[in-house]
Amino acid sequence: MATAKGNTKAKAKKAPPKPKEKDYSKDFEYICLEIERGAAVRNAVKAFMSNQKFYELIDQNKELAKRYARACEARAESIFEDILDIADESNADLVVNEKMQLTIVGEAVQRSKLKIDARKWMLSKLDPKKYGERQQVEHSGEINSNKPDLSKLSVEELRTWGALIRKTSK
Repeated sequence: MATAKGNTKAKAKKAPPKPKEKDYSKDFEYICLEIERGAAVRNAVKAFMSNQKFYELIDQNKELAKRYARACEARAESIFEDILDIADESNADLVVNEKMQLTIVGEAVQRSKLKIDARKWMLSKLDPKKYGERQQVEHSGEINSNKPDLSKLSVEELRTWGALIRKTSK
């Protein structure tokens, strides 16, 4: 008589199926559009994925990396255009006082200057070749080398120099 216990075979447990990898293509495109509009990456990815996941996707896929690079270039252009808009905006700069005269609101002008300076600084970090401050180094004066003019030395002095050089090179 065969019993059920005697006829047992070890059943191999099947590994649970791997969860499907989420398709991030639509999310990534939306994130890139937000970056193009000037959003910081941390703000653009917040609703979709972590910063780490976003940068992992870029590292794993060259096409996504190229798309992100284009978005960053467009963001720089957008920030540049913001600077022009801020500079051209003058609604808050002038007010009419009690005497019906136009007066400049210094705080508004200073706020605009601060906004422009902050954006200029950011652009210089995003694309230093294109938006960075050009630095030029100028030099005036004489450059003195401590080497003697051998043409002015006598034959005996030249021999002495030669002997010193031979001693130091050993």
